[in-house]
Amino acid sequence: MDNLAGLSWWFPERAATFLERQNIPGQIFNTYNEGGYFIWRLGSKYPDYLDGRAIPFGPELVARNDRLLTMPPDASAWQQEVEHYNIRAILVPLGRYNGLHLFPALRRFCTSEAWSPVYLDEVSAIFLRRTPETDHLIARLQIDCATAPLPAVVPQRNTTEAFNHWANAAAVLQALGRNAEALSATEGALAIFSDSAFVHALRGNLLTEGELLSEAEHEYLLAATLEPNGTIWSSLAAIYHRQGRLMEEIAAWEHATALLPHPATELLALGYAELAAHRPQRALQEFDRAGASLPPSLDRGGRYYFFARLRNGRAMALSALAQQR
Repeated sequence: MDNLAGLSWWFPERAATFLERQNIPGQIFNTYNEGGYFIWRLGSKYPDYLDGRAIPFGPELVARNDRLLTMPPDASAWQQEVEHYNIRAILVPLGRYNGLHLFPALRRFCTSEAWSPVYLDEVSAIFLRRTPETDHLIARLQIDCATAPLPAVVPQRNTTEAFNHWANAAAVLQALGRNAEALSATEGALAIFSDSAFVHALRGNLLTEGELLSEAEHEYLLAATLEPNGTIWSSLAAIYHRQGRLMEEIAAWEHATALLPHPATELLALGYAELAAHRPQRALQEFDRAGASLPPSLDRGGRYYFFARLRNGRAMALSALAQQR
Protein backbone atom coordinates (compact mmCIF):
# COMPACT_ATOMS: atom_id res chain seq x y z
CA MET A 1 0.00 0.00 0.00
CA ASP A 2 1.09 3.57 -0.63
CA ASN A 3 2.25 5.66 2.31
CA LEU A 4 1.17 9.24 1.84
CA ALA A 5 2.46 12.27 3.69
CA GLY A 6 0.02 14.82 5.04
CA LEU A 7 -2.79 15.05 7.57
CA SER A 8 -3.74 11.93 9.47
CA TRP A 9 -6.76 10.11 8.03
CA TRP A 10 -8.94 10.77 11.07
CA PHE A 11 -8.88 14.58 10.96
CA PRO A 12 -12.27 16.00 9.88
CA GLU A 13 -10.90 17.92 6.90
CA ARG A 14 -13.95 17.43 4.67
CA ALA A 15 -16.30 18.36 7.51
CA ALA A 16 -14.29 21.52 8.17
CA THR A 17 -14.56 22.47 4.51
CA PHE A 18 -18.33 21.87 4.70
CA LEU A 19 -18.64 24.18 7.73
CA GLU A 20 -16.88 26.98 5.86
CA ARG A 21 -18.59 26.46 2.54
CA GLN A 22 -22.09 26.38 4.02
CA ASN A 23 -21.33 29.18 6.48
CA ILE A 24 -22.65 27.17 9.42
CA PRO A 25 -23.19 29.57 12.34
CA GLY A 26 -21.18 29.26 15.58
CA GLN A 27 -20.85 28.32 18.31
CA ILE A 28 -19.75 24.82 17.36
CA PHE A 29 -19.28 21.97 19.81
CA ASN A 30 -16.17 19.87 19.16
CA THR A 31 -14.54 17.06 21.09
CA TYR A 32 -11.24 17.08 22.93
CA ASN A 33 -9.40 14.81 20.49
CA GLU A 34 -9.76 17.05 17.45
CA GLY A 35 -9.67 20.35 19.38
CA GLY A 36 -6.14 21.19 18.28
CA TYR A 37 -6.99 20.52 14.66
CA PHE A 38 -10.19 22.53 14.97
CA ILE A 39 -8.46 25.66 16.26
CA TRP A 40 -5.68 25.30 13.64
CA ARG A 41 -8.04 24.72 10.74
CA LEU A 42 -11.07 26.84 11.67
CA GLY A 43 -9.87 29.16 14.41
CA SER A 44 -9.87 32.25 12.21
CA LYS A 45 -13.65 31.94 11.86
CA TYR A 46 -14.87 29.74 14.73
CA PRO A 47 -13.72 29.68 18.36
CA ASP A 48 -13.35 26.08 19.50
CA TYR A 49 -15.35 24.60 22.35
CA LEU A 50 -12.40 22.62 23.73
CA ASP A 51 -8.79 21.70 22.98
CA GLY A 52 -5.77 20.35 24.83
CA ARG A 53 -4.83 23.56 26.65
CA ALA A 54 -5.29 23.40 30.43
CA ILE A 55 -5.94 27.16 30.41
CA PRO A 56 -8.61 28.30 29.69
CA PHE A 57 -10.38 24.93 29.50
CA GLY A 58 -9.28 22.70 32.37
CA PRO A 59 -10.10 19.13 33.41
CA GLU A 60 -13.72 19.83 34.37
CA LEU A 61 -14.69 20.77 30.82
CA VAL A 62 -12.78 17.78 29.42
CA ALA A 63 -14.73 15.44 31.72
CA ARG A 64 -18.02 17.13 30.84
CA ASN A 65 -17.20 16.81 27.14
CA ASP A 66 -16.65 13.07 27.56
CA ARG A 67 -19.93 12.64 29.45
CA LEU A 68 -21.95 14.61 26.91
CA LEU A 69 -20.77 12.42 24.03
CA THR A 70 -22.28 9.35 25.69
CA MET A 71 -25.64 11.00 26.41
CA PRO A 72 -28.74 11.00 24.19
CA PRO A 73 -29.55 14.28 22.42
CA ASP A 74 -32.58 14.98 24.61
CA ALA A 75 -30.60 14.74 27.86
CA SER A 76 -30.93 17.75 30.16
CA ALA A 77 -27.13 18.05 30.25
CA TRP A 78 -27.10 18.72 26.51
CA GLN A 79 -29.84 21.30 26.86
CA GLN A 80 -27.93 23.12 29.59
CA GLU A 81 -24.70 23.08 27.59
CA VAL A 82 -26.18 24.39 24.34
CA GLU A 83 -28.01 27.16 26.13
CA HIS A 84 -24.99 28.17 28.19
CA TYR A 85 -22.66 28.37 25.17
CA ASN A 86 -25.30 29.13 22.53
CA ILE A 87 -24.19 26.04 20.59
CA ARG A 88 -25.79 25.75 17.17
CA ALA A 89 -23.86 22.83 15.69
CA ILE A 90 -21.78 19.88 16.80
CA LEU A 91 -18.85 18.30 14.98
CA VAL A 92 -18.10 14.77 16.15
CA PRO A 93 -15.37 12.30 15.09
CA LEU A 94 -16.43 8.88 13.80
CA GLY A 95 -13.10 7.26 12.98
CA ARG A 96 -12.71 3.61 13.94
CA TYR A 97 -10.08 4.54 16.53
CA ASN A 98 -10.59 7.27 19.14
CA GLY A 99 -13.76 8.46 17.45
CA LEU A 100 -16.80 6.29 16.93
CA HIS A 101 -16.67 4.48 20.26
CA LEU A 102 -16.57 7.85 22.03
CA PHE A 103 -19.90 8.82 20.45
CA PRO A 104 -22.26 5.87 21.05
CA ALA A 105 -25.31 8.12 20.61
CA LEU A 106 -24.76 8.51 16.83
CA ARG A 107 -28.01 6.80 15.79
CA ARG A 108 -30.04 8.74 18.34
CA PHE A 109 -28.68 12.05 17.09
CA CYS A 110 -29.51 10.98 13.55
CA THR A 111 -33.20 10.67 14.49
CA SER A 112 -33.35 13.43 17.10
CA GLU A 113 -36.06 16.09 17.14
CA ALA A 114 -33.59 18.61 18.58
CA TRP A 115 -30.73 18.02 16.12
CA SER A 116 -30.57 17.38 12.38
CA PRO A 117 -27.74 15.62 10.53
CA VAL A 118 -26.39 17.81 7.75
CA TYR A 119 -23.05 16.16 7.04
CA LEU A 120 -21.76 12.58 7.28
CA ASP A 121 -18.65 10.87 6.03
CA GLU A 122 -16.66 7.92 7.33
CA VAL A 123 -14.66 9.96 9.88
CA SER A 124 -16.99 12.74 11.05
CA ALA A 125 -20.53 14.05 11.29
CA ILE A 126 -22.14 17.45 11.76
CA PHE A 127 -25.49 18.02 13.41
CA LEU A 128 -27.34 21.33 13.45
CA ARG A 129 -29.44 22.31 16.42
CA ARG A 130 -33.02 23.08 15.43
CA THR A 131 -33.59 26.80 16.04
CA PRO A 132 -35.28 29.56 14.05
CA GLU A 133 -31.81 30.70 13.01
CA THR A 134 -30.89 27.31 11.53
CA ASP A 135 -34.24 26.20 10.07
CA HIS A 136 -33.38 27.45 6.58
CA LEU A 137 -30.04 25.64 6.63
CA ILE A 138 -31.64 22.41 7.82
CA ALA A 139 -34.27 22.61 5.09
CA ARG A 140 -31.49 22.84 2.51
CA LEU A 141 -28.82 20.58 3.99
CA GLN A 142 -30.50 17.86 6.03
CA ILE A 143 -29.44 14.30 5.17
CA ASP A 144 -30.72 10.85 6.10
CA CYS A 145 -28.20 8.77 8.05
CA ALA A 146 -29.98 5.63 6.85
CA THR A 147 -29.16 6.30 3.20
CA ALA A 148 -26.19 8.69 3.11
CA PRO A 149 -23.43 7.09 1.00
CA LEU A 150 -20.45 5.65 2.87
CA PRO A 151 -17.68 5.97 1.96
CA ALA A 152 -18.81 9.43 0.97
CA VAL A 153 -16.63 9.11 -2.12
CA VAL A 154 -15.89 5.59 -3.36
CA PRO A 155 -12.10 5.05 -3.59
CA GLN A 156 -10.79 4.25 -7.05
CA ARG A 157 -7.32 2.99 -6.14
CA ASN A 158 -5.94 0.34 -3.77
CA THR A 159 -4.04 2.67 -1.45
CA THR A 160 -3.61 3.09 2.29
CA GLU A 161 -6.01 6.00 2.09
CA ALA A 162 -8.59 3.85 0.29
CA PHE A 163 -8.24 1.12 2.95
CA ASN A 164 -8.96 3.66 5.67
CA HIS A 165 -12.02 4.92 3.80
CA TRP A 166 -13.45 1.40 3.54
CA ALA A 167 -12.55 0.33 7.10
CA ASN A 168 -13.97 3.47 8.67
CA ALA A 169 -17.08 3.33 6.50
CA ALA A 170 -17.69 -0.24 7.64
CA ALA A 171 -17.50 0.78 11.31
CA VAL A 172 -19.85 3.75 10.85
CA LEU A 173 -22.31 1.66 8.82
CA GLN A 174 -22.44 -0.92 11.60
CA ALA A 175 -23.07 1.81 14.17
CA LEU A 176 -25.98 2.99 12.01
CA GLY A 177 -27.43 -0.52 11.75
CA ARG A 178 -26.67 -0.81 8.04
CA ASN A 179 -25.03 -4.19 8.44
CA ALA A 180 -25.26 -5.52 4.88
CA GLU A 181 -23.53 -2.39 3.61
CA ALA A 182 -21.00 -2.66 6.43
CA LEU A 183 -20.09 -6.21 5.38
CA SER A 184 -19.66 -5.02 1.81
CA ALA A 185 -17.37 -2.22 3.01
CA THR A 186 -15.23 -4.72 4.93
CA GLU A 187 -14.77 -6.62 1.69
CA GLY A 188 -13.49 -3.43 0.07
CA ALA A 189 -11.02 -2.96 2.93
CA LEU A 190 -9.79 -6.57 2.91
CA ALA A 191 -9.28 -6.48 -0.85
CA ILE A 192 -6.59 -3.88 -0.14
CA PHE A 193 -5.16 -5.23 3.13
CA SER A 194 -6.26 -8.74 4.05
CA ASP A 195 -4.35 -8.87 7.36
CA SER A 196 -6.35 -6.23 9.24
CA ALA A 197 -7.32 -7.63 12.64
CA PHE A 198 -9.77 -4.76 13.09
CA VAL A 199 -11.67 -5.52 9.89
CA HIS A 200 -11.84 -9.26 10.57
CA ALA A 201 -13.11 -8.57 14.11
CA LEU A 202 -15.69 -6.15 12.74
CA ARG A 203 -16.85 -8.82 10.30
CA GLY A 204 -17.13 -11.17 13.27
CA ASN A 205 -19.37 -8.67 15.04
CA LEU A 206 -21.56 -8.22 11.98
CA LEU A 207 -21.88 -11.96 11.38
CA THR A 208 -22.72 -12.54 15.05
CA GLU A 209 -25.49 -9.96 14.82
CA GLY A 210 -26.74 -11.89 11.78
CA GLU A 211 -26.67 -15.17 13.77
CA LEU A 212 -24.01 -16.61 11.44
CA LEU A 213 -21.95 -17.94 14.33
CA SER A 214 -19.66 -20.34 12.47
CA GLU A 215 -18.66 -17.63 10.01
CA ALA A 216 -18.22 -15.18 12.89
CA GLU A 217 -15.97 -17.64 14.73
CA HIS A 218 -13.77 -17.93 11.64
CA GLU A 219 -13.36 -14.15 11.43
CA TYR A 220 -12.63 -13.79 15.14
CA LEU A 221 -9.98 -16.53 15.01
CA LEU A 222 -8.32 -14.80 12.08
CA ALA A 223 -8.36 -11.51 13.99
CA ALA A 224 -6.97 -13.13 17.16
CA THR A 225 -4.14 -14.69 15.13
CA LEU A 226 -3.26 -11.31 13.63
CA GLU A 227 -3.47 -9.35 16.88
CA PRO A 228 -3.65 -10.54 20.52
CA ASN A 229 -6.82 -8.84 21.73
CA GLY A 230 -8.91 -9.57 24.80
CA THR A 231 -12.11 -8.21 23.32
CA ILE A 232 -11.86 -10.60 20.38
CA TRP A 233 -11.38 -13.56 22.72
CA SER A 234 -14.39 -12.39 24.75
CA SER A 235 -16.47 -12.43 21.58
CA LEU A 236 -15.27 -15.96 20.82
CA ALA A 237 -16.12 -17.08 24.36
CA ALA A 238 -19.64 -15.70 23.95
CA ILE A 239 -20.08 -17.72 20.74
CA TYR A 240 -18.80 -20.89 22.40
CA HIS A 241 -21.15 -20.32 25.33
CA ARG A 242 -24.13 -20.06 22.99
CA GLN A 243 -23.06 -23.23 21.21
CA GLY A 244 -22.48 -25.21 24.43
CA ARG A 245 -18.77 -25.67 23.69
CA LEU A 246 -17.80 -25.40 27.35
CA MET A 247 -14.08 -26.21 27.32
CA GLU A 248 -13.48 -23.93 24.34
CA GLU A 249 -15.44 -21.24 26.14
CA ILE A 250 -13.22 -21.58 29.21
CA ALA A 251 -10.06 -21.40 27.09
CA ALA A 252 -11.35 -18.27 25.33
CA TRP A 253 -12.20 -16.56 28.62
CA GLU A 254 -8.70 -17.38 29.86
CA HIS A 255 -7.17 -15.74 26.79
CA ALA A 256 -9.41 -12.70 27.27
CA THR A 257 -8.62 -12.24 30.97
CA ALA A 258 -4.89 -12.46 30.28
CA LEU A 259 -5.08 -9.63 27.73
CA LEU A 260 -7.61 -7.15 29.18
CA PRO A 261 -6.55 -4.48 31.70
CA HIS A 262 -9.71 -4.81 33.84
CA PRO A 263 -11.18 -8.24 33.11
CA ALA A 264 -13.71 -8.30 35.96
CA THR A 265 -16.75 -9.24 33.88
CA GLU A 266 -14.73 -11.78 31.89
CA LEU A 267 -13.41 -13.38 35.09
CA LEU A 268 -16.96 -13.52 36.39
CA ALA A 269 -18.06 -15.32 33.22
CA LEU A 270 -15.05 -17.64 33.53
CA GLY A 271 -16.08 -18.47 37.09
CA TYR A 272 -19.55 -19.48 35.96
CA ALA A 273 -18.07 -21.54 33.13
CA GLU A 274 -15.88 -23.37 35.68
CA LEU A 275 -19.01 -24.06 37.72
CA ALA A 276 -20.65 -25.56 34.62
CA ALA A 277 -17.54 -27.75 34.21
CA HIS A 278 -18.01 -28.96 37.84
CA ARG A 279 -14.79 -27.32 39.03
CA PRO A 280 -16.00 -25.21 41.98
CA GLN A 281 -12.54 -24.61 43.45
CA ARG A 282 -11.38 -23.05 40.19
CA ALA A 283 -14.63 -21.10 40.05
CA LEU A 284 -13.96 -19.60 43.49
CA GLN A 285 -10.49 -18.56 42.39
CA GLU A 286 -11.88 -16.79 39.34
CA PHE A 287 -14.60 -15.09 41.39
CA ASP A 288 -11.93 -13.79 43.79
CA ARG A 289 -9.91 -12.44 40.87
CA ALA A 290 -13.03 -10.85 39.43
CA GLY A 291 -13.75 -8.95 42.63
CA ALA A 292 -10.20 -7.59 42.64
CA SER A 293 -10.31 -6.53 38.98
CA LEU A 294 -13.37 -4.29 38.95
CA PRO A 295 -12.66 -1.10 36.97
CA PRO A 296 -13.15 2.14 38.96
CA SER A 297 -15.17 3.61 36.09
CA LEU A 298 -18.08 1.15 36.48
CA ASP A 299 -21.24 3.04 37.43
CA ARG A 300 -23.40 2.34 40.48
CA GLY A 301 -25.93 0.22 38.62
CA GLY A 302 -23.21 -1.82 36.97
CA ARG A 303 -21.47 -2.41 40.29
CA TYR A 304 -24.71 -3.55 41.93
CA TYR A 305 -25.40 -6.06 39.15
CA PHE A 306 -21.79 -7.27 39.12
CA PHE A 307 -21.63 -7.91 42.87
CA ALA A 308 -25.04 -9.60 42.87
CA ARG A 309 -23.78 -12.08 40.26
CA LEU A 310 -20.47 -12.42 42.11
CA ARG A 311 -22.19 -13.28 45.41
CA ASN A 312 -24.48 -15.75 43.66
CA GLY A 313 -21.56 -17.42 41.91
CA ARG A 314 -19.57 -17.73 45.13
CA ALA A 315 -22.56 -19.22 46.94
CA MET A 316 -23.01 -21.80 44.17
CA ALA A 317 -19.30 -22.69 44.25
CA LEU A 318 -19.24 -23.08 48.04
CA SER A 319 -22.35 -25.23 47.92
CA ALA A 320 -20.79 -27.45 45.24
CA LEU A 321 -17.61 -27.80 47.30
CA ALA A 322 -19.60 -28.79 50.38
CA GLN A 323 -21.35 -31.51 48.40
CA GLN A 324 -18.03 -32.91 47.23
CA ARG A 325 -16.79 -33.38 50.80
